[in-house]
Amino acid sequence: MMSTHACRGISGPLTRALAFAAFAFSACKPPAPTPPGPVSLDKIPPDLKLMAADFLREFDEKKYDGKVIEITGIYFTWTLVDDGKHATDLTLLASGWSDKLFFVLDREVMDKRWMILDYWSLISMKGRYAGRDADGAYRFTGAVLTSTHVEASEYPTALKVEAVSLTEAFWRTDSGSKSSRLYAGRVIEVSGTVVSVDGHEVGLASCDEKRPLSCRLREEDPAIAPGQTIVLKGFCWEDTVRMSGLTLDGCIRP
Repeated sequence: MMSTHACRGISGPLTRALAFAAFAFSACKPPAPTPPGPVSLDKIPPDLKLMAADFLREFDEKKYDGKVIEITGIYFTWTLVDDGKHATDLTLLASGWSDKLFFVLDREVMDKRWMILDYWSLISMKGRYAGRDADGAYRFTGAVLTSTHVEASEYPTALKVEAVSLTEAFWRTDSGSKSSRLYAGRVIEVSGTVVSVDGHEVGLASCDEKRPLSCRLREEDPAIAPGQTIVLKGFCWEDTVRMSGLTLDGCIRP
């Protein structure tokens, strides 16, 4: 009968041989494939397309969570990394100072695009909704720019209103009131009497005779003159950034 000691003497060399064979076999195997990186949102169609104001007005955390959403809003600002050449995020406004949406950029896609944007212009961003920051701001990740300039004429009219009623909703109610938010950040049609024309700027009679409603035409229109009653379609927002108050931007005659 073979002793226990003898059995250990045989199993030791055998174990080492088997281990070496296993190592040699594994060395011959091809390396495991590198898992693919995340696909840029540039190549992914959005689940939803919304004006920034409508995103906030219809906000639903469960509906938006993790969804790729294309948002059109007012280009407000950006943040740079230390080299001063690469943006890390962009901010859109829905209609005024208080409604901010932050888009964390896909650097490979956005490093050049952000440099050609015009402040306070309407642009479109696409990002994956990632919840709200501690300060309440809405955040989107992997964001890319989808349009550097959006015309109000590209969107359907959300509401039609008279200039007097529109200005009453903003100037005779508290800032951010329910009545003002009905119009702010949306493409609307406004009817009213022309009181002034200065190039692209048309003033319509408002609820305050000393303060006409400012409408910026997309292109000058020599046919518009004081005294006329006209309808203009444009993007309505509280232009507190340029300190000019309520404004209709990118206006056309529908």
